[in-house]
Amino acid sequence: MAITGASGGIGEATAHALARLRATLLLCVRDTEKGARVRDALPSSGGAAHQVVRLDVSDLDDVRRAADVMLAHTTRLYALVNNAGVLLDRSERSPQGLERAFATNVLGGFLLSHLLLPALVAAGRPEDPARLVHVSSGGMYTQRIDLEKLQGRVAQLRRCRGLRAAQASAVILNRLWGERLRGLPVESYAMHPGWARTKGVATSLPRFER
Repeated sequence: MAITGASGGIGEATAHALARLRATLLLCVRDTEKGARVRDALPSSGGAAHQVVRLDVSDLDDVRRAADVMLAHTTRLYALVNNAGVLLDRSERSPQGLERAFATNVLGGFLLSHLLLPALVAAGRPEDPARLVHVSSGGMYTQRIDLEKLQGRVAQLRRCRGLRAAQASAVILNRLWGERLRGLPVESYAMHPGWARTKGVATSLPRFER
């Protein structure tokens, strides 16, 4: 199983929960030192060792490189959890010139899912399909989707609104994944993990965190 953003917060908690179920994990992280600390604290899967994979989800070239690394490590992937996300307080651009929050929260996870789909198909069975999981938030219900603002102008919005738009986009893409995966042994899910007191919330939304 693979988890993006596994070096802290919800991704780290997910890694521990899956490891307790004896899953073997690929921890996809930007900071490999933090990723290694998480890996070393995980219980053993009883099989192959957990691995750390360097991945910057906002950089589409790096997504392609990391996917190649992961497919070289395993040809069968039982689950991909697209958990990595950012909440920025200023306008930033990805290496491809895209708005960084949109690139991270939507495009990077979509591309990674597409590239790893062969490994998910290889692992899944009709009676026990592989899982594609997109971590979103119930906060999206307060934000309408404006297709003109998903890329380019989204950074000019208030941080909360920009994040909610990205979260809603991921849920819409999940529905499209459901159509694309019809007939394949892979199922796609969008989920809200509940309100969590993560570092990202504390630094970017201090009023909400309080």
